[in-house]
Amino acid sequence: MTEADVDTLREMIAEDTVFTHMSGRQQNREEYLADIENGSLRYFSIGMENSVVEVDGDPAEPDTPAGTKGSPVVYMTTDISSEGLMAAYEALGWEPDGKVAVKLSTGEPPASNYLDPNLIKDVVHLVDGTIVECNTAYGGSRASTAAHYQVAEDHDFTAIADVIILDENDSLSLPVEGGTHLTENYVGGHFADYDSYLVLSHFKGHAMAGFGGAGRCCWSLPRGRY
Repeated sequence: MTEADVDTLREMIAEDTVFTHMSGRQQNREEYLADIENGSLRYFSIGMENSVVEVDGDPAEPDTPAGTKGSPVVYMTTDISSEGLMAAYEALGWEPDGKVAVKLSTGEPPASNYLDPNLIKDVVHLVDGTIVECNTAYGGSRASTAAHYQVAEDHDFTAIADVIILDENDSLSLPVEGGTHLTENYVGGHFADYDSYLVLSHFKGHAMAGFGGAGRCCWSLPRGRY
């Protein structure tokens, strides 16, 4: 890929492969290779450190120990069901401490992507979690607390667990150590009410932010704070 060797890549890539870019744009194999060949798409370097994946049927598990520096551990399953999600969670071997918050995106009406409550409810119940979110800073149906709680109800999250809007009352400043641009980050005031956070992220292409619904779920700014 870094050498733009499209002939070799064509032999390696299945004919029916579809590439989904971080913008959400999709390309078939030939469109993708054409962009590499004409220089529209350039790879300068590709790296992976100390990661070995063993495939046994549908599940794929790395044989590097969790927590090894430079060796991220990723668990993958093709079973998109509550059972599949439970299996992926249990593979982590993580036990939350104390009061547990389950951070997710409640989804922006009228048409947006969000996790199906029926898909996640078993995991939420297993950790005895409270679903948490923050109001949006960009307006919309989740910019005010009352409207946001209504969205959570309309999208059936309140049917599976208690829901708390973290910044419904105030915000909390968390220090950022060694940051390049930030020295602090604002989160909802209820953030400190929980001892453990389980982040459940949906994953979609986003024209402005690249991968929406994933990274954003890990930190949310209270309304009006940038």
